[in-house]
Amino acid sequence: MTDENIYKQIDSLRSLIEFHNIQYYQLNDSKISDSEYDELFNQLKKFEELYPHLVNPASPTQKVGSPALDQFAKVNHKSPMLSLGNVFDKHQLEVWYARISRLLDDDSFEMQCELKFDGLAVSILYENGSLTTGSTRGNGIIGENITNNIKTLKNLPHNIKFTSNSLIDVRGEVYCPLDQFHNFNKERE
Repeated sequence: MTDENIYKQIDSLRSLIEFHNIQYYQLNDSKISDSEYDELFNQLKKFEELYPHLVNPASPTQKVGSPALDQFAKVNHKSPMLSLGNVFDKHQLEVWYARISRLLDDDSFEMQCELKFDGLAVSILYENGSLTTGSTRGNGIIGENITNNIKTLKNLPHNIKFTSNSLIDVRGEVYCPLDQFHNFNKERE
């Protein structure tokens, strides 16, 4: 396969992934399942690993999240909000473990695995113990201000005990269990 053919395949995958990113993140109208999206994304990652000279900074593999929506005020993150990697089977976990062992020069480290929750990645800033800003990941550098929305979560403290002159950036995933989501929709009918 020539570089030109490979480039065309990579470019086609990038365009397809960007289309699905817009559908999912901006239009809230997903056209494919999460597993189908992950398959496309992983194909692109493999191509870019095999042909690093064809990696482009604008590639979906080089970005996280999506642009902030215009209907929300923008928030500049104090530090980039990156994304965690995924593994989908035992082989991928073993490859990941071997890579981390090499990087640490140690294969006796402890690790924990957990199921991935698919929700909304958020940053919650506490200044001097008070919740001041809630924001989405956005593109990793600029997110959407969702402070008023995030304050409606009953299990999220608005104040925490911490030393004065402190800034704490709590990052995590906000999600709603499926059964609660269905109950919420029934109540709205």
